[in-house]
Amino acid sequence: MGKVQDQIQAAIDYKEEHIVSVIYKYELFPTVLNTLKLPRGAQIIHLAAQGGGLMLWAIVDKDEEELVKRHFRVLGTGQSTSLFISPSSHIGTCFYGPEDDSESLVLHVFEVQP
Repeated sequence: MGKVQDQIQAAIDYKEEHIVSVIYKYELFPTVLNTLKLPRGAQIIHLAAQGGGLMLWAIVDKDEEELVKRHFRVLGTGQSTSLFISPSSHIGTCFYGPEDDSESLVLHVFEVQP
């Protein structure tokens, strides 16, 4: 290989060896308080229905060994809860159910302190 190709390959090898972030998917369940053990520092980036389940995606440090319990409450539109929720703890909202069904639920997910 030429000098430029060697430099490109060295950069790719370095990057692959030093990647520490990865996106993981976690399943949430409606009507219950969900407790997930996430790597410390995990950043939640998305919420959606997928394959009949309610999924949450987070960027995590793949080398982080310490797991932290984080709690999530899934509420349907019009549903009340005894837990304190605030707009700042809102993770996301999604439709849950058959895609072409007008009876799909609209679910709202909040990170809460039990």
